[in-house]
Amino acid sequence: MNRCVEDASKEGLRTLLVAMKIVSEKELEEFEKSCSLAEESIKTREVELHRVYDEFETGLFVLGATAVEDQLQDQVPDTIKNL
Repeated sequence: MNRCVEDASKEGLRTLLVAMKIVSEKELEEFEKSCSLAEESIKTREVELHRVYDEFETGLFVLGATAVEDQLQDQVPDTIKNL
C-alpha cells in the first residue's frame, strides 16, 4: 500500500490514510492528560501537541487509503517533483 500512496502523491493527488488503533482506558487518559499539558504551553504549544500526537499515533493498523485530484492548486505535480 505504501507504494500506491507514494505513486499517487507523486502524481499530485491529495492522499489520506485511514487507520485504527485499539487503546485502553488508561492509554486514553494518559493521552488526554498529555494533550492538556501541551495545550498549556504558551511558547511551544504546537510543537508539544505535535509530539504528543506523533507518540500516540504509533502502532496504527492501516485500513485503507484514498487519493483525489487536487484541483485547487496549480502545478502540484511539478512542485512535488522539484522537491
